Amino acid sequence: MKLQRLNSEGTIEVYAEIRNFEREVNILFARRDPVSDLRICYAPAVFEPLPASDDMAQPTMTLERRVAQTLLDALCGAGMRPTGQPDAAPTINAIKAHLEDMRRLVFEQAWYIPPAMHAAPLEKTK
Repeated sequence: MKLQRLNSEGTIEVYAEIRNFEREVNILFARRDPVSDLRICYAPAVFEPLPASDDMAQPTMTLERRVAQTLLDALCGAGMRPTGQPDAAPTINAIKAHLEDMRRLVFEQAWYIPPAMHAAPLEKTK
């Protein structure tokens, strides 16, 4: 699957790619250099265990809200959805099929006569 780029406000870019038969997700954070327009990629994150603690001493990562939204958009663009969030595609496909059935029923049936082709009303005979 190709990396998917989603722009955010500002210069942060997030790329997401599902790999290894959907068992892994590659995420790349980058920033555009405003002078050269070159993409500057951030180094891979190194996760080191913290000493055991009853509370969260430090977050693993802190993102600005717009960067977190860009990450979420990139993951959705790569095909991921929140757990328990219904996939809208089957519903949309069912609606499209229903509308096509209705069009066929109304416009392609032999009994349908477009309004422009209706005969003039019959005059009463004396």
